[in-house]
Amino acid sequence: MKRNKIIFVLLIVIFFIVLFYYYWGSTIIEFDVCDDNVHVSWYKNEDGEYYFFLPKEMSRESLSVELKFIFSSVSVDSYQENRSFIEKISMEDKCSSFQYDTFLVQAKSFFSRKREYIIHVMQSDLPSVFLDIDGGDSSFQKILSDDIWHRVSYPGNITAFGSDSSVFTNPVKKIRGRGNSTWLREKKPFQISFSKEVSLLGMKKSKKWVLLANHWDGSLSRNYLWLTLANKMGIDYSVDCVPSDLYINHHYMGSYLITNKVEASPSSIPLEDGYLFEIMNQSIHDLELEHGYQINIHYPNIKKMSLSRANQVKQDALEYLNHIESLLYDTHVSLNELDDFIDIDSFIKYYWIQELSENYDVSRGSNFLYVQDNRLHIGPVWDMDNTLNRSYYYANTREHYILNNSRLASRSLENWFQVLFQKEGFADLIDDYYKNHVELFHQLVSSFDDYQTLISQSATMNYVRWSYDKMRKEQIRPWLENDVSFHTSCILLRESLLNRLDYYDKQYANDS
Repeated sequence: MKRNKIIFVLLIVIFFIVLFYYYWGSTIIEFDVCDDNVHVSWYKNEDGEYYFFLPKEMSRESLSVELKFIFSSVSVDSYQENRSFIEKISMEDKCSSFQYDTFLVQAKSFFSRKREYIIHVMQSDLPSVFLDIDGGDSSFQKILSDDIWHRVSYPGNITAFGSDSSVFTNPVKKIRGRGNSTWLREKKPFQISFSKEVSLLGMKKSKKWVLLANHWDGSLSRNYLWLTLANKMGIDYSVDCVPSDLYINHHYMGSYLITNKVEASPSSIPLEDGYLFEIMNQSIHDLELEHGYQINIHYPNIKKMSLSRANQVKQDALEYLNHIESLLYDTHVSLNELDDFIDIDSFIKYYWIQELSENYDVSRGSNFLYVQDNRLHIGPVWDMDNTLNRSYYYANTREHYILNNSRLASRSLENWFQVLFQKEGFADLIDDYYKNHVELFHQLVSSFDDYQTLISQSATMNYVRWSYDKMRKEQIRPWLENDVSFHTSCILLRESLLNRLDYYDKQYANDS
């Protein structure tokens, strides 16, 4: 009797093993495509179809594959969409199937049912950045699970392929997340740092680099548009930026904008005895000024100081900024006298970036200030994805923004620009700057058009990897109803930009 029970149990076990093998024996659990430099893993969408997002550097005619199965001895064949046979896929041979934008893969092993996979192949022509994190996907998941304080980081390695076919490889000291509200979205931004200053993708050297996801912006263009304009306007210490496809541990992460980080350093903002501040609308901040500005101190680094020393630095910084603010609000202090204490030219340039872009966060978030040579400067420009019709969708593109229709005005708060306009001569300087740089501002349209052409393939890949509709639903503030795709987002942004420029052209049309 006991022997019969054992036999019965064994038969049941064998039955389930055979059943499992039949259904899952030809399952592909990993499918990577490789060349001599990098390899890329496939991506499965919600419909069960698979995508390979290839970087520019990969030649689709001469790729090899790496396959892993639940069981061994699996035969893999590929077919065109019309079921015409292409080839038997082997890890020993080059694979020509990737010449097709869509092909079918059939996997079959002895006694298992045939499994079929629909493969889509897409390729970008942007530069690409590959990050390999020490510890693999386990370490990467810990970074992704971190909170907005970003205490989790891992070392790794980077390979960056430039638009000029250059290849840069280097160890990375730290790979971590970055951002506050942007970190809480599905597509996440990152920061990488090196042990020494390096140049990425032809940009000026820096130790720290930011990988912007632009998940607030359906056009993937706003940060590039305004950061590039800041450079052309000659705003001191403006960041460089280059669009790139990002891969982490062989997984395609999307279309990103790579920039050097704004910080006090020889390669960013060289400071010795001065300050680097950031105006931030956060509940936790280092200083709060009389008229509502909430300030964080980035330099000196008070986090590395003793409590008493940090408190002294904060007190000194507060006294300094209160003094500057008192001069701003003092009606007896002329603009010329004020220029001894703040760099008026930097405020004029910064004003036009914020005014033309209708930045939702103007004077309330991600606005940097630094003290150099005993004068307060505003800039460099940063965090420009909340601009034009992006989230402040009810902003009127045909009126003054900072003075009449800004987020600050809606909160009945003053800002330093509003105070500066009360100084005799400041409005004239503002007007003169636009009239003297109207051609530069109008180049925004052609720059935008060129950029859309440049990133179009990358953007198409990005919105296969990250659903546009799902991205819209993640936003804090609603988008325009007809902003439903990368294409429509670009059209709307272009229209807003043209309206903005046309409004100011008409304001100055009768001026000599």
